[in-house]
Amino acid sequence: MSTTIRTCVTVAVSVGLGFSGGLFLTQVISPVLIMEPEGGTVPNWPHNLVQQMSKHLDVKSSGVESRLGSIETQLQNLHAELSGVKTVPERTDNVVKQLSELLDTKLSGTAARLGSILGSIEIEQKKFSSEISAVKAELAWSRVSLGQALSPRALAVKTAKETLVQSTEDRLTAMVEKGTLRQFESACGRTFTIPDLYSTFSAHAVEWNLMGKTDAWWSVLTEFPRGADIPEDDKRKFYESGKVHIADVLQELGGRPFDRSQSVLDFGCGVGRLAFVFADMFGSVACVDQSFHHLRLAEAEWKKRGGQQPAKINFTSSGPDLLSAVNGQRFDLVHSVVVLQHMVSPLQTVYLAQFCDVLKHGGRAWIQIPTKTSADSCDLESSRTAGGMQMHYTPATIISHVIESRGCSAKVIQVGGRYIEGGMSSAIVLVERTGPEF
Repeated sequence: MSTTIRTCVTVAVSVGLGFSGGLFLTQVISPVLIMEPEGGTVPNWPHNLVQQMSKHLDVKSSGVESRLGSIETQLQNLHAELSGVKTVPERTDNVVKQLSELLDTKLSGTAARLGSILGSIEIEQKKFSSEISAVKAELAWSRVSLGQALSPRALAVKTAKETLVQSTEDRLTAMVEKGTLRQFESACGRTFTIPDLYSTFSAHAVEWNLMGKTDAWWSVLTEFPRGADIPEDDKRKFYESGKVHIADVLQELGGRPFDRSQSVLDFGCGVGRLAFVFADMFGSVACVDQSFHHLRLAEAEWKKRGGQQPAKINFTSSGPDLLSAVNGQRFDLVHSVVVLQHMVSPLQTVYLAQFCDVLKHGGRAWIQIPTKTSADSCDLESSRTAGGMQMHYTPATIISHVIESRGCSAKVIQVGGRYIEGGMSSAIVLVERTGPEF
């Protein structure tokens, strides 16, 4: 077969079978077609072609089958794996179920144990509550019995304690009462505390201390010249005159007599004229004045005039807080004459109230105080700046009210110009403590 024929056959087969098939036939058939016939005769090449194609197809078929077998094996493996994956949720469900059953079992057991414990606690609590109730009942009974047995004593102790606290506070100071600054009534339309009156008292005290230092005898005997000593005979007569005054005082007070076991407070004692007489009649005397220099002269005169018991007279300098000055002492008699008239009205009422405070139960007081002068006794500023020996007053109604408000009776006896002159008027106030001591 000529070359032209081989080419035509190859092209035709390739076109008919496609590129791959054509390539295959070309590879198989070409060797057959290129064989030249011997002797010019045509060989049995179709038969050879068939054989060649059969062999080639067998080889290809074996390869395909082998590959198909491998793919099948891979598919089986994949199926097995997929089957295993499919069983995971089932195994997980089983595990969860087993855990749930285990927890249920454990919780049931725990709940049972807790129930048992709570039951035991409740039983013990009821038992304990019962015991507590019994103890409370016993304590209540004991308290009632003990209260019945001790109530009179407890009440007495409570009363004594309250009285002690109150009396201790009031005995030591007139500044404070029941935990607050004490308010003193006055004729000036308002109340005053002791600190309110410090500046006014200080102004007065300066005047009287100056007189005590330079004109002590003139301040009590104005008929003598200022700044000079007086004759000894006149001094003796001066002190002797006190006996007449004290006799009048005791007569006006009336009632039971005083004795040497009792005590007396002579307020505004000056140079001691009346204190010396009291010392011969009472067991102890408090000679109280705002002027240190008058007190020093009085103490010297008491020693010079043969006081057999110097300690019987306590010479005491005082401010508006009289209770503090006498250290809380209580007296059987309080006396004051021609003293309060030199103080403004608010200071007068401060002292009037304390005269009652310092009295023992049943104690008495004799007080002289003006009830009418020409001064404005509520003008504290003018009093502080004026200086000198001033004359002030407090109305009789205010005097009675102030004293009675402190638990004392007060009898105001008008005596006109008995102790003062110049159209002024004064009164004698007879006081007795009838109520409990403050």
